[in-house]
This record gives sequence, structure tokens and C-alpha cells, in this order.
Amino acid sequence: MMKELFFNTIQEFNDFIGVETLHPLVSVVRVENASPIQEAVHHYGLYALFLKENKGCKLSYGRTEYDFDEMTVTSFAPGQSIKVEPIPGVPIAKYTVLAFHPDLLNRTQLGKNISRYEFFDYTSNEALHLSAAEVNIFRDVLSMIKQELQHPIDKAKQWDATLPYIEQKRLARWTHNKTIQKAIESYRITPEQKEHLRTLKIK
Repeated sequence: MMKELFFNTIQEFNDFIGVETLHPLVSVVRVENASPIQEAVHHYGLYALFLKENKGCKLSYGRTEYDFDEMTVTSFAPGQSIKVEPIPGVPIAKYTVLAFHPDLLNRTQLGKNISRYEFFDYTSNEALHLSAAEVNIFRDVLSMIKQELQHPIDKAKQWDATLPYIEQKRLARWTHNKTIQKAIESYRITPEQKEHLRTLKIK
């Protein structure tokens, strides 16, 4: 029976790759020395953009094989299921991935218009082939996002930016409570702030 993997949260996605979760809604990961690829069906509840650096696996939508090679971008959206198969002689995939939860786009213009971006179209079976210059730009953008995740802004600004999402209940229930849990576990905020967060949990 085909193995099935479900990625409905950034935590699940990061756990599969084997990296720490720095943000509940966003992840940028560079994978180079991963475990050998195993045949499985990946079910996405997230948006994910992969910069493939080698042809390390074969991807299929149903019976349609996904066309990609080295230095191409493959994109997946919530609700998509992709079959992943290893390629003989290429046991390890090398890639950089940007994954983000749909809740990140709540009440944003991008969230309203993301269905217009054809590279997230489930019917598409062609990857985006990048030139050398485009690959560098793509990597630079992901590197800047990763730096922001690894080196967050100062405590006060981070608290001020995050609190409205919690107080206004702009996130899905699971993400809302998980964000509060992670914040309470953090050493970056004060006991008074943690106590306030406890009152905002959704039961």
C-alpha cells in the first residue's frame, strides 16, 4: 500500500524534513543531505515552492508526470496531492523550499488574488525553468526570508506585530492556539505578556 504523508501545518512539514520550526506559518529550508527518497503520496494543506537543484525524484499528478529538471521551480497549493518516486541512480534530492500556511494570507490582497497565479494551478504539469540570473534572484529572496526567521526583530516590535493576529482571532483555531503555545514557551516575552496570551486561547 502506498505510503501517504499529510502536510497541513508548517510543524508537520518541518518535522518531515527534520528542521526546527522558527515560525508557525512560514518555513524556508535548504535540503542537501537528506535521507533517501521514499515512494509516497504527499497531500498538501500548505503552499510550497521548491527550487530543485537536481532531478532527484519523479513527481506525478494522478497519471500525469510533472516535467522538471535541474534548477526549476515546482509549486504546490492546498488541496493538491502529488506522488513522489525515487529515480534510480539519484538517491538524494537537493532543493530549497519556501512553504507557508494559507492563514498567512488572511485578509491580505495576495490572499484574495493568489488563485490568479497559474504556477499554483493544479492542472499544470510543467515546472518553471529558471535562467542562472533568475536562480540567483530566487535564492537571494529566500535567503532574506530565512534571515528574518532566524533573526527576528526586537522583542517589542515582534510582540506589537503579532498580538493583533491573536487578539482579533485572525488565524485558524489550531494555528491560533499553537502560536500562543510557542510564545508561552519562549524566553523572548515577559511573564505578563504570557499571562495575557493565556486568556486569548480558543477552546
